[in-house]
Amino acid sequence: MRLLIVGGGPAALATARAYRDAGGNGDVTILTPELALPYQRPPLSKEFLRGELQDHELPIEDEAWYENNGVDVRIGAEAMTLNPATRTVLLGSGQALLYDACVLGSSVSASAPSRRRTPWFSYQASSSIGSSPSSSSPRRNSFDNAGRV
Repeated sequence: MRLLIVGGGPAALATARAYRDAGGNGDVTILTPELALPYQRPPLSKEFLRGELQDHELPIEDEAWYENNGVDVRIGAEAMTLNPATRTVLLGSGQALLYDACVLGSSVSASAPSRRRTPWFSYQASSSIGSSPSSSSPRRNSFDNAGRV
């Protein structure tokens, strides 16, 4: 069994954790275009921007948890297309990954090439400024240098 989870947020971690807790012993891979392990979003927009949390405090679990539970997190891996007929996900790098079960746990906008029924769809992850640690750090630094409003 190869479980592929597209998305790197709390839902992805919860899916991997639930699979393992239920006795799942197959390969588990989490794909995330972000350059960080799954982290809680509310602290990013609050405590992190106020300087009350550091980057290393944002992940929900540390690297050891993923290693101990046999969960492969591929950071910086952008899923471009999903083909249920062949059970593959094509990454932005050109690499194709096979899966037996795929869970979409990401902010996506789906699009089909036509209105007719198709065996595949593609999506592009959506993001906004301040939605990841790497995009929030410059904002936090600018807050540190700003006066009171």
